[in-house]
Amino acid sequence: MHWLRSLVDRYPKHARIAGKALFLAGGILILGAIFARAGLAWPLPEGPVVFGIAVALVLGGVVLTHLADQAPRG
Repeated sequence: MHWLRSLVDRYPKHARIAGKALFLAGGILILGAIFARAGLAWPLPEGPVVFGIAVALVLGGVVLTHLADQAPRG
């Protein structure tokens, strides 16, 4: 985990952008799967694996964005 922290400290702007992109991708997957489950959208692979991947993307994005916000300014 130390390597991630040092990388984020070195490039906080890029880490923040990547974190927001991961969060957005996970959110889109979750919403797409919910709409597909309700029959309101195109068919998506749904199930526990896809929801697990989507939740991991969202959590990874939140953690990365938080680490970028905590990075020293300089």
